[in-house]
Amino acid sequence: MKKTLLIFTLFTLLVSCKQEIKLEYKYQENPQNVTCKGEDKALMYEALYSFQDDINEHFKDKGTGEKNIAKAYARYIYKGTLGQIDYGYVSSKHTRDILKKILSEDNDLFTKQNGKTVLNFNNEYVKCLVNNIKNKEIKRIIQNLNTVNDMRVELLVEPYRINVKDVHVDQNFAMLVALQTYYARLADVDLSKMAENNKKNTKTK
Repeated sequence: MKKTLLIFTLFTLLVSCKQEIKLEYKYQENPQNVTCKGEDKALMYEALYSFQDDINEHFKDKGTGEKNIAKAYARYIYKGTLGQIDYGYVSSKHTRDILKKILSEDNDLFTKQNGKTVLNFNNEYVKCLVNNIKNKEIKRIIQNLNTVNDMRVELLVEPYRINVKDVHVDQNFAMLVALQTYYARLADVDLSKMAENNKKNTKTK
């Protein structure tokens, strides 16, 4: 009995070690104004700033290379909310590693709905984000949709577009947008195929 228990314990430890994802944190010196509990604060902020870097890079001025996060949000928000972004292409490896770590450590932040990954608005952390959004109209719309249990992200396309100027100045709003419109969608991308395509493309260059 003791031998069986020991084998099981060792197996559990091996599996746990295998699933542990190491992540190099790059943005921990940046401002962190979200006070919500329920998720790993350092990891959530790594997710937010990596997302911002991704869209800033993707939507930079093609002529000058100039980056502006307000303009990047303005260009991202409509298509991003509709899911019309090539998430695999836009995302950096760091962002994808962050997502893998989130998914390996948290079973409640995201959920499945009609076969798609969506942000869980009943999650403690997500509820807190919504409650602390400074834009009262956005907060009201999200809370009303959650009340009737219809949190389809497509219903928020216009409200997000109209109020996009508030996203980069309110980290609660920004965090919500990053998790709901970017990471949830990226979770459904077959990253193994994307990596294989990248290898093929590299060989042909």
